Amino acid sequence: MEKPTSASPNAPVNSSTGNRSGVDNSRGDTHLGEHEHKRRWVGIFLLITWVIALAAWVMVVVAQAFIAATITGGNEIIRVFWFSTIIQLLVLLRVMQEMLNHPTSKYSYGYGTQIALLCVVAVAFSVLGADGTIYGAKRALQVTGAGMIVTSVIDLLWILFFTHPASSSRRGSNTGSRAETGNRGETY
Repeated sequence: MEKPTSASPNAPVNSSTGNRSGVDNSRGDTHLGEHEHKRRWVGIFLLITWVIALAAWVMVVVAQAFIAATITGGNEIIRVFWFSTIIQLLVLLRVMQEMLNHPTSKYSYGYGTQIALLCVVAVAFSVLGADGTIYGAKRALQVTGAGMIVTSVIDLLWILFFTHPASSSRRGSNTGSRAETGNRGETY
């Protein structure tokens, strides 16, 4: 017998949930609620870290421009670190694109590997930039170093977030091992 999919007056009523859909969702509602709760926290995590990283990036850009324009020999100090700033902008844009394009995805981000790799490059250059500027005598050099440290920490968080392994608990009720379920939770 085919189960009704809409709430029709002829559909049987589930006594435990009062649901007229003909499908017992007493366990499913809780399970969907857990996924919705996790999805909301993931969105909040990405949004908060993105805003902090954007503020730090703007601080670095302004400080680097100030250094290049006013400090004698400033271009020699920060010339390579502009590359880090550009890579960080690409990371910020890609994370923003993922947040906007995948608000309903269940922890699967299409460009997660690309974001993680860009973050690795940005962290490498940012750490070098922070080391070269944070101990400077001028305040603008110290601000550049501090901003690079903040973006590096957030990039490290994003590397961990976007490279997390797929787990069967997030993909559904599949409880098999990796050998039984494959890399992404598909059953063979």
